[in-house]
Amino acid sequence: MTKEILYLLLKNNIIYIDNLPSLDNEEDKNINNGEEILNLKTSFLSLGYILDEKDVNLSSYPLSLLKRFYNRNFNLLKEIKGNKKHVIFYSNFPKVDKISEDEMYLRAALHYLTVSKNDIGFLNDDLKEEKRLKDRIEQINYETLKVLSEKDAIKFLAHYFKTLFEGNSPIVYGVKDPLLAFSNKYKIEEIEDIPFKENIYLYIRTKKNNKRISYSHLKFCKNVNDVLRVYQALIEDCPIFYNNHLKSIPRYTRRVLIRKLEELIQNNKYAIEDFNRYKEFWKKAFKYLHVFEYKNIAPSLYDLAYKIRNEKVETYNSKLNKYLTDQAKYLSLIKIKPGEFARKLFYTLSIKDFNEDLTLEAFKEIASKVSTKVLLELYTYALNRNKYNKRVFKIMSPTVFKMHLEIDARDKMSDELLIKIEEIIKEALTKKFSSYPKIEKKVYVDEALKDVVIPPVIRNSSLTFSSLLYGTRVKLDNKNYLRCFTTWKNTKDKRIDIDLSMEVFDENLTQIASLAWHNLKGGKKFDAYHSGDITSAPSKAGASEFIDINLAKARLNARYLAICNTIYSGVPFDKIDYCYSGIMLTEHRLNSLYREDLVNIKSKLNQKNGNMNLAFVIDLKSNELIWLDVPISEGYYSISEDNLSVLGALIDGLKTRMNFYDFINLHENHVNLTKNKEEADLIIGNDINADINPIDLNHCSINWF
Repeated sequence: MTKEILYLLLKNNIIYIDNLPSLDNEEDKNINNGEEILNLKTSFLSLGYILDEKDVNLSSYPLSLLKRFYNRNFNLLKEIKGNKKHVIFYSNFPKVDKISEDEMYLRAALHYLTVSKNDIGFLNDDLKEEKRLKDRIEQINYETLKVLSEKDAIKFLAHYFKTLFEGNSPIVYGVKDPLLAFSNKYKIEEIEDIPFKENIYLYIRTKKNNKRISYSHLKFCKNVNDVLRVYQALIEDCPIFYNNHLKSIPRYTRRVLIRKLEELIQNNKYAIEDFNRYKEFWKKAFKYLHVFEYKNIAPSLYDLAYKIRNEKVETYNSKLNKYLTDQAKYLSLIKIKPGEFARKLFYTLSIKDFNEDLTLEAFKEIASKVSTKVLLELYTYALNRNKYNKRVFKIMSPTVFKMHLEIDARDKMSDELLIKIEEIIKEALTKKFSSYPKIEKKVYVDEALKDVVIPPVIRNSSLTFSSLLYGTRVKLDNKNYLRCFTTWKNTKDKRIDIDLSMEVFDENLTQIASLAWHNLKGGKKFDAYHSGDITSAPSKAGASEFIDINLAKARLNARYLAICNTIYSGVPFDKIDYCYSGIMLTEHRLNSLYREDLVNIKSKLNQKNGNMNLAFVIDLKSNELIWLDVPISEGYYSISEDNLSVLGALIDGLKTRMNFYDFINLHENHVNLTKNKEEADLIIGNDINADINPIDLNHCSINWF
């Protein structure tokens, strides 16, 4: 199996041993002894893992297979855990205040002129090394790894991927590569339905190697834009509708898509609206699909394509605009499309002379028909409608999203109205979840999940088991010093240069300080220093950049610490196998290098788009870490005073959202919830030892979203 699949199994705390071969001769039957098995288990214990071998009997395997099992899994786990040998820029950090800024720039410039892949950073050997303090080593918390046979591991993955496709949320980015690798060699269990439309694109990608897509493969397409996703899956790797690079596909496959489009048009009198949503894109697609050659076998598609191409279409929105002075007709029309009503709810409530109660009553009638994703977005909007005096707009581009901020000049909405909207949404979700499969097991929901919010895009959750979900809030211990760090290793054939920075904001979200490689003393008033610039991280050693800050001094003026990363070598974060960001908390300032055993929180950076990243935010008032791992605008380069992109991403990340605890309790009609943890058959909590944790929920979305 590929490394991507092995990572995915590890995410589910599973490793496998190759299928046991038939033993034909006496020499092969010379099975290993107990001492060798003990040594093997002890090796895994050294990394913090206990092997659960209930499903296989390791002592029944020949030594050759055990060696293969050990070399594959132990080395992979060791790689993920990370080599503890790291190098920093200034070897006597944090005494950088003794270096003038002129000298700092000169040293850096000289270093950059001679940098190579095997260089790490400019080491100041001429500066006296400080005496190092001994660091406290915390006790290891052991994790359990389930050992399966190769056959059972394949069976697990076949069912696992089926469950993801049948879920009500998008399959996370990190699962894409292992899914495609698995589908190239093995068969996924038969899929009954694909509720979340974006997953159709990935489903077709698993079939693409067969070249000929059959009509049965399109049974999951519910509207014409689902067919558009199929078309894009056949020609490219990007399911985003602004991509204009189209091309023809084989005639047989083209006829299959035409047939499906004709069927969808005939069964939906509002299909024209779906076409109009991406009208310009469809105009190009009509050409490459040769739609106008199929007048006889697809007359409805032919007529509709002709109208769209010649701008002879009356749109749904134009009809709505006719009724802006007639609330009854407006509501009657907009209720036909529940998702559209949800997206236009606040606009509808602002229409002059429209009665608020009538609008809310109409929305309540259809709210349970709106997708869970849209309802959660609407809920977040209601919670934060009056929270900030700035509005954040995300402008998508093929590589990264840009942030646009403007002063919010809108009138405040009454708290009473916002509460009514929130209650309607919760009632709608409860009604929606009532139709989900009944879970008879007694389920206990840990209140610790109140600290974990539902991410705005559920695919932000990441692949590796040491990662956090977007918006997760982690309460921090009360310590005197905070170290924020990013640690990484070069890829196989490329030097990776990551620059860490900290942007400091006050209570009013005004930027008051910045620390980066070229402004190492930007936080001097907080007793905060940057370790310096690392321009490469050779795979055997790895490297890290970090920032130390005196928390007592920081709290005098600062409220939020935004931890940002920029890649200068052109490789996206999700393509770097080893790339983590996190914190250490200590009573005394650390004089040591990076120490894995002192890490309090560490999570992988899995951002897919762009080379600029907001990893997490520290809220100094609530003493919490808020994990984000989101892209920031291409206008941001390590440090920029009053930078709108960082501020925009920060505001978006600080929004109040529904938490997992409240979300799961909305499932009360199909889940047997209990308040007694001892009698529970299934425990859901913010803990890796829980039966289901927030990351797992995304993979069990068929029951939850």
